[in-house]
Amino acid sequence: MKLVVGPELRGRRPSRTVSDPTAVRLKVSHALTVTEIALDFLQDARCHGGLCRPLDWMTEVHHPLCNDEAVIPDALLNYQRGPAVGDNGPMLRAFAEVDRARMGPERLARN
Repeated sequence: MKLVVGPELRGRRPSRTVSDPTAVRLKVSHALTVTEIALDFLQDARCHGGLCRPLDWMTEVHHPLCNDEAVIPDALLNYQRGPAVGDNGPMLRAFAEVDRARMGPERLARN
């Protein structure tokens, strides 16, 4: 199979994911795991009378920190606990990070 690219992309190397079947499998597996977590949060919110809609789950959201550093979690969840009607329940925000065992728990917690 030949990949045809426009003039803007000529001379650029494709990302490793495009050319490496193992990288593709890992990326797809990671994306599916993050999606399953989102669906679990959504289902749990509905079971407990909370409000969590499909668009309340966003992936790869950049959050700046001090000293020009940032954290980019795999996903960000906005979740309203309590009654799903009105503004009665507290709004919660959670980061989700799916670890593929590339770093230990101490290093993951520091990041």
